[in-house]
Amino acid sequence: VNLKGDLNDIYFGTIRKVKIPIKKKCRYCMSLGLKVYEEGKIDTCNECNGLKYIEKNEEFVIDTSEKKVSFFRKGHESLSSPTGDVHFIIHPKFNNELIGINENAEIMVMNNYDILILVSLKKIYNNNLEKERLSLFNDTIKLDFDSKKNRHIFKNMGLIVDTITNRGDIHVLLIE
Repeated sequence: VNLKGDLNDIYFGTIRKVKIPIKKKCRYCMSLGLKVYEEGKIDTCNECNGLKYIEKNEEFVIDTSEKKVSFFRKGHESLSSPTGDVHFIIHPKFNNELIGINENAEIMVMNNYDILILVSLKKIYNNNLEKERLSLFNDTIKLDFDSKKNRHIFKNMGLIVDTITNRGDIHVLLIE
């Protein structure tokens, strides 16, 4: 399942509950699709309508800081093979409102955990600034940088790699 996650949620590792339809074997007719009465009469199963499966919405709890979350043996059931697995792939949904200078910046994610922010020099030159402050995630993260340098790297401040203390980097690139 491809899942879009808000970059803010991915950054802070928000827990989400997601429901998806899963095919389960009909327990009422034991996946025969038939109902047999004591008198020997055979009829279509009322629960699955003869389809042998019932579709149920199953709820999964996902940590959005993970890039991929797997649930083994929680997927579709089959008559002839083992129960399938469910895999969620989390893709960031970009929202430039997360950046304090949103009209002159663009945000991207590189290699799943580094954040790249492209900042237009136009704003900096128009305001005659030597020092610039970039605010991310509703002012939770504040990055001060020198506008005379074209590239800045803020180590271990990007997205979670594998633990909350192991993060990617934030790269700020000043562009024309």
